[in-house]
Amino acid sequence: MASVEDVRNFLNEIKPDQKICIVYHHDCDGVCSAVLMLKLLARRCLSANFIDVYASDYEDTLKIETDKFIFLDIGVTELELKENQSALIIDHHLAERDLSSKNVVHYNIRFSNQNAYQPASYLVYKIFETELRDLAWIAALGTVADYGFEDCLDLLNNFVKVKSKEKMADTKIMKVANMVNSAIAIKGCYWVVERLFEAPSIDKIKKDKEMVEAHKIFEQEMERCRKEYFESAEKNFNEKVIIGSVNSKYSEVASTISSALSSEAPDKIFIVLEKRGKNYKIS
Repeated sequence: MASVEDVRNFLNEIKPDQKICIVYHHDCDGVCSAVLMLKLLARRCLSANFIDVYASDYEDTLKIETDKFIFLDIGVTELELKENQSALIIDHHLAERDLSSKNVVHYNIRFSNQNAYQPASYLVYKIFETELRDLAWIAALGTVADYGFEDCLDLLNNFVKVKSKEKMADTKIMKVANMVNSAIAIKGCYWVVERLFEAPSIDKIKKDKEMVEAHKIFEQEMERCRKEYFESAEKNFNEKVIIGSVNSKYSEVASTISSALSSEAPDKIFIVLEKRGKNYKIS
């Protein structure tokens, strides 16, 4: 099992002429952890390519010609590297196995505490806190977006005053996190990464006109698809399981609806089907 010191050593040993590729999850936590890592590298006069992926698609990135891979918020289960390559994995999902080896540093808080829940943004920030203190707001943004709370209060207490995760929905920072997720759906991860990288504060993001407009578009699409879901819904098992479908050009809509409905009615199971070509994606 890799330690915090192993993670720091991996970054410390990167040479200026080496190519770095950051692979991050296609959501707010993934984006925020990537921005933190890009900022850290920039402050060390290093640069990196960055690629967003859905959790199950990371293997395609291994074809990229690079010296160092940095996987953030990705549950990497298999990793075949070339002889001259090495990789750092920082993740918080339940892992099938520890991939740590001679050329892989696999850091996952769940290896030492299976019940801990600390999103990738929180982990990156805490490991390199001395260099990233002015960017705590980015770490907090990614953390609340991924519903980190009890195990992240040393960071979040500076941004929220609520006493439970259930109260987070009405906080300023969660509303900005929702804006970021909307922008990811409408504008794409690259656009959001660049916006966050350049922003001096969370207020700049909150007032960003293009962010606000993207959020408005996404909320309208959510409302349309939510209605579509219930119109197509079938209820099973004493109406405890509800299955319905949506059709949207934005891939994040189905999972967002599923999460929202589950929060509103935790005693029920909501299955959202979304047609993708000849197949269906299930959320």
